[in-house]
Amino acid sequence: MEQQLPVALQVVLYVVSAAIVAFVALVIPLLYRLQRQLERAVSSLEGIEKETKPLVRETRELVEELRGLSGRASRLVDEVGSVVEPPLLASSMGFRLVRTGMKAFVRALWSGAREQPTKARWV
Repeated sequence: MEQQLPVALQVVLYVVSAAIVAFVALVIPLLYRLQRQLERAVSSLEGIEKETKPLVRETRELVEELRGLSGRASRLVDEVGSVVEPPLLASSMGFRLVRTGMKAFVRALWSGAREQPTKARWV
Protein backbone atom coordinates (compact mmCIF):
# COMPACT_ATOMS: atom_id res chain seq x y z
CA MET A 1 0.00 0.00 0.00
CA GLU A 2 1.74 2.87 -1.30
CA GLN A 3 0.38 6.28 -0.60
CA GLN A 4 0.84 9.00 -3.12
CA LEU A 5 1.24 12.64 -2.05
CA PRO A 6 -0.89 15.16 -3.82
CA VAL A 7 0.84 16.88 -6.71
CA ALA A 8 0.55 20.34 -5.11
CA LEU A 9 2.31 19.11 -1.98
CA GLN A 10 5.08 17.55 -4.06
CA VAL A 11 5.59 20.84 -5.93
CA VAL A 12 5.78 22.76 -2.65
CA LEU A 13 8.34 20.29 -1.28
CA TYR A 14 10.49 20.65 -4.40
CA VAL A 15 10.29 24.46 -4.26
CA VAL A 16 11.20 24.54 -0.55
CA SER A 17 14.09 22.14 -1.15
CA ALA A 18 15.37 24.31 -4.02
CA ALA A 19 15.04 27.43 -1.84
CA ILE A 20 17.03 25.81 0.96
CA VAL A 21 19.75 24.73 -1.47
CA ALA A 22 19.91 28.24 -2.97
CA PHE A 23 19.98 29.83 0.48
CA VAL A 24 22.84 27.60 1.61
CA ALA A 25 24.68 28.25 -1.67
CA LEU A 26 24.46 32.01 -1.01
CA VAL A 27 25.13 31.96 2.75
CA ILE A 28 28.30 29.84 2.65
CA PRO A 29 30.31 32.30 0.50
CA LEU A 30 29.00 35.24 2.54
CA LEU A 31 30.06 33.57 5.79
CA TYR A 32 33.47 32.79 4.30
CA ARG A 33 33.91 36.44 3.28
CA LEU A 34 32.78 37.57 6.76
CA GLN A 35 35.32 35.20 8.34
CA ARG A 36 38.15 36.71 6.26
CA GLN A 37 37.11 40.25 7.19
CA LEU A 38 36.93 39.32 10.87
CA GLU A 39 40.40 37.75 10.70
CA ARG A 40 41.79 40.96 9.15
CA ALA A 41 40.09 43.06 11.82
CA VAL A 42 41.48 40.83 14.58
CA SER A 43 45.00 41.00 13.14
CA SER A 44 44.74 44.82 12.91
CA LEU A 45 43.54 45.03 16.50
CA GLU A 46 46.39 42.79 17.64
CA GLY A 47 48.85 45.12 15.87
CA ILE A 48 47.30 48.13 17.56
CA GLU A 49 47.48 46.34 20.92
CA LYS A 50 51.19 45.63 20.43
CA GLU A 51 51.81 49.31 19.65
CA THR A 52 49.72 50.68 22.51
CA LYS A 53 51.06 48.48 25.32
CA PRO A 54 54.44 50.30 25.45
CA LEU A 55 52.60 53.62 25.23
CA VAL A 56 50.39 52.68 28.17
CA ARG A 57 53.42 51.59 30.21
CA GLU A 58 55.27 54.84 29.45
CA THR A 59 52.17 56.87 30.29
CA ARG A 60 51.86 55.14 33.66
CA GLU A 61 55.52 55.80 34.40
CA LEU A 62 55.07 59.45 33.42
CA VAL A 63 52.01 59.81 35.65
CA GLU A 64 53.90 58.33 38.60
CA GLU A 65 56.82 60.67 37.97
CA LEU A 66 54.47 63.66 37.74
CA ARG A 67 52.83 62.64 41.02
CA GLY A 68 56.25 62.61 42.67
CA LEU A 69 57.10 66.01 41.19
CA SER A 70 53.75 67.36 42.29
CA GLY A 71 54.35 66.20 45.86
CA ARG A 72 57.81 67.75 45.89
CA ALA A 73 56.48 71.00 44.43
CA SER A 74 53.72 71.10 47.03
CA ARG A 75 56.23 70.62 49.85
CA LEU A 76 58.46 73.33 48.35
CA VAL A 77 55.53 75.76 48.10
CA ASP A 78 54.59 75.03 51.71
CA GLU A 79 58.15 75.65 52.87
CA VAL A 80 58.53 78.85 50.87
CA GLY A 81 55.11 80.02 52.04
CA SER A 82 55.99 79.43 55.67
CA VAL A 83 59.20 81.45 55.21
CA VAL A 84 57.79 84.29 53.08
CA GLU A 85 54.24 84.65 54.36
CA PRO A 86 54.87 85.99 57.91
CA PRO A 87 57.12 88.88 56.78
CA LEU A 88 54.67 89.80 54.04
CA LEU A 89 51.75 89.82 56.46
CA ALA A 90 53.76 91.89 58.94
CA SER A 91 54.78 94.39 56.25
CA SER A 92 51.18 94.58 55.07
CA MET A 93 50.02 95.42 58.58
CA GLY A 94 52.87 97.92 58.87
CA PHE A 95 51.86 99.59 55.61
CA ARG A 96 48.27 99.84 56.82
CA LEU A 97 49.43 101.46 60.05
CA VAL A 98 51.62 103.92 58.15
CA ARG A 99 48.77 104.74 55.77
CA THR A 100 46.37 105.36 58.66
CA GLY A 101 48.94 107.55 60.40
CA MET A 102 49.66 109.52 57.23
CA LYS A 103 45.94 110.11 56.65
CA ALA A 104 45.55 111.47 60.16
CA PHE A 105 48.67 113.63 59.78
CA VAL A 106 47.52 115.11 56.45
CA ARG A 107 44.03 115.78 57.81
CA ALA A 108 45.48 117.52 60.81
CA LEU A 109 47.72 119.68 58.60
CA TRP A 110 44.99 120.41 56.12
CA SER A 111 42.19 121.26 58.52
CA GLY A 112 44.35 122.94 61.11
CA ALA A 113 42.12 121.64 63.87
CA ARG A 114 42.86 118.70 66.04
CA GLU A 115 40.46 115.86 65.79
CA GLN A 116 39.58 113.63 68.64
CA PRO A 117 41.78 110.54 68.58
CA THR A 118 39.95 107.61 67.09
CA LYS A 119 40.77 103.98 67.10
CA ALA A 120 42.74 102.83 64.10
CA ARG A 121 40.75 100.60 61.83
CA TRP A 122 42.36 97.60 60.25
CA VAL A 123 41.50 97.65 56.60
